[in-house]
Amino acid sequence: MRLLPLMVLLSMLFYVPALFANCGLVVERAMNFGLYNVAQKNPLHSVLFLKVTCAQGNVGHYKIALSRGKGRSYTPRRMRGEQGAIYYNLYLDPARSVVWGNGRRGTVLVEGNGPCTDLKPCRHVIYGKVTGSSNKLSAEHYVDTIRAVLFYDEISNPQ
Repeated sequence: MRLLPLMVLLSMLFYVPALFANCGLVVERAMNFGLYNVAQKNPLHSVLFLKVTCAQGNVGHYKIALSRGKGRSYTPRRMRGEQGAIYYNLYLDPARSVVWGNGRRGTVLVEGNGPCTDLKPCRHVIYGKVTGSSNKLSAEHYVDTIRAVLFYDEISNPQ
């Protein structure tokens, strides 16, 4: 039985339309799927919490996009090792049926409304699922890097 360690790293890229809005995304850790048993090929699930925060709470409507990672497609995304790849995806819903992406090619953006403050952030859950491999796999680390982009409208009075 071979077990493979799997991890998705989230990096943040912020699109900030207002010069001093001080809003951003916070992820506390990487999404870790644990060990994948090649013999059983059972799907693996993981969750990650993403928070929108603004120093002054001055965000109105916002959207969050996730990149496709280092692969060529959102369906599926791929974690890569030195000699192979493992299929996975990131979803908006616990049933893992709605792919979180950039709003194109069958994916959707997450949307929300503020105010989102440092003390009371707007929280979202990213649901992950590993579905299998593209070829024979060796026992190594499989990793992908996802960029999260925050688009938002600033409001002048968050009360």
